[in-house]
Amino acid sequence: MTGQEPITYPHPLLEPVLERTKGVPLFQEQLMQMAMAVGGIDGDEADLLRRAMGSKRGIEKISSLKAKLYEGMAGNGITGDTADAIYAKIEAFANFGFAESHSISFALLVHASTWFRLHYPAAFLAALLRAQPMGFYSPQSLVADAKRHGVEVRRPDLQRSGVNAEPEDLVDGQHTGPSGMASCLTDPQPPIGPFDPDAPDTCTEHRRDGAYAVRLGLAGVKTIGTKDAERIVEQRQLHGPYTDMADLVRRTGLTTPQIEALATAGVFDCLGLDRRQALWEAGRAAEERPERFAGVTVVGPPPTLPGMSDDELTIQHVRERLTAEGDRSPAPNCASPTPDGCGSPRSPPSPPADSSPTLSCATAAGPAQKATSEQPSRTTSRGLTKDPCSRSAAERKSTLALTSGRWSTPAKSKLSHFFYLPPRQAVVTR
Repeated sequence: MTGQEPITYPHPLLEPVLERTKGVPLFQEQLMQMAMAVGGIDGDEADLLRRAMGSKRGIEKISSLKAKLYEGMAGNGITGDTADAIYAKIEAFANFGFAESHSISFALLVHASTWFRLHYPAAFLAALLRAQPMGFYSPQSLVADAKRHGVEVRRPDLQRSGVNAEPEDLVDGQHTGPSGMASCLTDPQPPIGPFDPDAPDTCTEHRRDGAYAVRLGLAGVKTIGTKDAERIVEQRQLHGPYTDMADLVRRTGLTTPQIEALATAGVFDCLGLDRRQALWEAGRAAEERPERFAGVTVVGPPPTLPGMSDDELTIQHVRERLTAEGDRSPAPNCASPTPDGCGSPRSPPSPPADSSPTLSCATAAGPAQKATSEQPSRTTSRGLTKDPCSRSAAERKSTLALTSGRWSTPAKSKLSHFFYLPPRQAVVTR
């Protein structure tokens, strides 16, 4: 098709049909014309062939016309390998074939999208993230591809993020090139370097967008919908930046799970809190609500906790992904599962001598765990005794309503895999 290879046709009768596509059948209409030209079938049968191409049972329907096609080709002197090759081309379109009108529309969209992706990769990524869910590629795949092409993607930020993803200056107030309409009118065309499909494209010479970064939006955080994100941004615009986590709760009324989701996403890094510290503070901050009396929340000095390493972040994401997909792991206070769904309870490890947080690879144990293991067995509708260890997450949560030394929400207990939590004053939760 580039002139480097000779154009060939399976049979001279097909040259008028395939001439404009250089001998290669591309459209469903061409397959209909091929069948009529060499197979001797009429328009109705050719239309049946077209409808068979878009059917889930397309190959079976096309096979029903096989004898008629071979009979017609034999009448035109087409037999043997030539007939088989023509039929193979027709049969291949049963898997996937475009109508010509669809192909032209799709090609126009691909051409425009490719131009935007080359010259405005940051804006292109932001637009795709705003349009989710779209199918095809997940947001994670889109972000990873943009990073491979030199786009800096920044995590959600309490003070800077909008509702949705949007381009952001690499350095505040400093553009590295023209932007907006002016960037589209620049002349000449920016240079485009050599293409290497196996190497990341980090060159910015061909970018017209001033090499923007992309700031992820608050609405993309799990449990934070568009309305909640709009409220966060509106309060920030009306009353200024948030001073701390409690200030966010007082102004927006976010729930404990929502604050914890923001903490897990790193939204509070701008307040000087890493993810562990932010998760620790989330439960206390969520109690600071305007409808409650001031000063009734138990306030203690926040601990100094080490930040999560890259390996720990990866493990955390994998754990959440498996949980979302229905992974049924044993309860934290259970040993390896037994046929009845739960192993024998683990004996709680001894806490450290001093009260400062210390790292431990073991799951945290304490009064909350004891309260769970001491729950009486109960009888199911089938008369079987149900061990407390095999309860669902919702049932186990009800046993943690009042704790001393343990966090009382499921999201906080995730961190118990990384460090021991010392006892502290009891906090009544929902």
